[in-house]
Amino acid sequence: MTKMKLLLPLLAISAILPAHHVIGSEDINHDGHGSIRRGLRRDSAAPADAASERKEGINRDKGKAHPSQSFTSTFASDTTFAGNMFDIVARDNIAITSMAVNTYVDSLRVQVYTRAGSYGGFENDLSAWEYVGETTVKGRRMDTPTMIDKAFKEYGPILIRRNARQAFYITTDGPFLRSTKGTNEGEEIYSNYRESADISFFQGVGKRYPMTSGTHSARIWNGMIQYRSMDDIERTASLGEVTFRRGDLAVRNARLGINVCTGMSVRVVARANRRVQLADGTTSNMRFHSMPDGAAIFPHDDGYVYVSNSEMKQGLGGVYGLYFDQYGNVVDYKLMLSGTTRNCGGGRTPWNTWITCEEYGRGQCWQIDPKNEIPPQITQLGGSGGNFESVAVDDRIEYQPIFFVTEDAEYGCLRKYTPPISYHSETGSPVPPDWDTLHAGGGTTQFLFFHGDNEFQWTTNEQAARDSQARYFPNLEGIDYHDGYLYFVSKKKLLMYVLDLDNGTYTTASTKSSVMTGKGSFRHSPDQLVQNDGDYLYATEDGGDTVGVYAIHKPTGKLFVIFEGGAKYKHDETTGLAFSADGTKMYAAFQDCGCDHSESGLDYGCGCLLEFSRDDGRSFDGSTLDLKFHSSAFEQF
Repeated sequence: MTKMKLLLPLLAISAILPAHHVIGSEDINHDGHGSIRRGLRRDSAAPADAASERKEGINRDKGKAHPSQSFTSTFASDTTFAGNMFDIVARDNIAITSMAVNTYVDSLRVQVYTRAGSYGGFENDLSAWEYVGETTVKGRRMDTPTMIDKAFKEYGPILIRRNARQAFYITTDGPFLRSTKGTNEGEEIYSNYRESADISFFQGVGKRYPMTSGTHSARIWNGMIQYRSMDDIERTASLGEVTFRRGDLAVRNARLGINVCTGMSVRVVARANRRVQLADGTTSNMRFHSMPDGAAIFPHDDGYVYVSNSEMKQGLGGVYGLYFDQYGNVVDYKLMLSGTTRNCGGGRTPWNTWITCEEYGRGQCWQIDPKNEIPPQITQLGGSGGNFESVAVDDRIEYQPIFFVTEDAEYGCLRKYTPPISYHSETGSPVPPDWDTLHAGGGTTQFLFFHGDNEFQWTTNEQAARDSQARYFPNLEGIDYHDGYLYFVSKKKLLMYVLDLDNGTYTTASTKSSVMTGKGSFRHSPDQLVQNDGDYLYATEDGGDTVGVYAIHKPTGKLFVIFEGGAKYKHDETTGLAFSADGTKMYAAFQDCGCDHSESGLDYGCGCLLEFSRDDGRSFDGSTLDLKFHSSAFEQF
């Protein structure tokens, strides 16, 4: 067997952001209340070892010092409450590092909470807020800023993306905070109060303690916000350092119950059967779909859309679009296809549409317009139907793309579909393929047949191909193409296959490996395969004790873990793997996410979507801190 050649050089990225805690449309929230020192109460789900967890690298700011700026609301107080809730909107990418309050007492204990979006509707629901921290401070005097820096020490800087709305709840255990009577709750504060072009500040409410004891509108929080402009950080980013350690599964995120690599941050973007929190503070009209599965990211306007399947049964499946602006804020959520069954995997076309495949006996492959302008349409890929999984495209010849479709069945068959070339009616020259390419007749379908000597061929004998799949590569899942090689995996054999399309040969390697480069293990069924922008092929996992996402270094065959789920996700499935265009954001879903009845395929409450990023701002295929480990897995490559 020949060693597989290097596919692409590592992506060079010079802009390195410092470590931060990313707040998004729904970050990791707490549930319930618990007691802490001297009567102040916070969420009982906040981990007791938060300090040690942060110190291990989740949210430390390892960047260089950057100019600090501040925004002051007002310190002309005329009323007193235990706390305040208010919204801000970031007009640029900012990282909030500290705050100051207005108090008249000599000593007070202050707690800080935050949430993406508005406080509206959550004035009495502590579980909807994320606990930032608390501190005991000496009051300077009334109408003078009293800093509460230590409340942010464990949590780290709060990154708010441009045009995103963020709410804050700042409270004490008595009527110790001074504020100012407002005129119109939710109205933006202008005139003398607005000093910063980076922050828009809005009138909020006063709160008694505990939070359910009363709300008073409208009130203007008296305080100061210290922050750093992320543009300043980007301009000096070349002074920063690489903090991501691929394969070093050293950070335990207790709130989500997952383990991630050093130098990674994670946020929850959406949960099944809940409305999606949007950047403008509102929520989506629809609830997020259950059982999220195959997905891909496509450019849309100045941002991008995350297109996601739903694997629900009995006509309850479909495809949905989660729309992001250019800054990574969620701005909309839409239905793209409904009435289908078990939409499992899929793939993207060279003309930037999504192919979604149904995984049941009469399933079909549909073409989806990510812009949601052209109605969905059944393609020629599925023929008379089948248990289809995923799609890959060999697009080396511009006018002649070739499509490959896997089938998750023991006696299934891997299809190769070659659509007809279209020609200009007047010039006779070939026309680039487009939406109609997969719907016109005249294409040819062939099927994969393995010989026993690491050679293969394409045949029109469908039954012989089904027999070959049952013997050599049953129950296929993910598939991907790159530079003349076709990759796919068998969940039954626990093997990855690499076809050299030009030479008609193939190699195999086991995906069941407890020997990793670093920590973690990949012991169960491989599922989806996704390329990012460099030398790594990423795989999700179906079932097992520690489902996660794994990276295979194609030139060496080394296997790295990116994240793994804990006990909560036992026998779950990681799905929906996709990367932003610059490779800096990785999206992945847990298909169950704690759901008790996912096997029925009819439970609307199964699944959650997560967004991962490197704290140093680089692509997931970019540079990483060195690991002194070695893996024998995949050395056949």
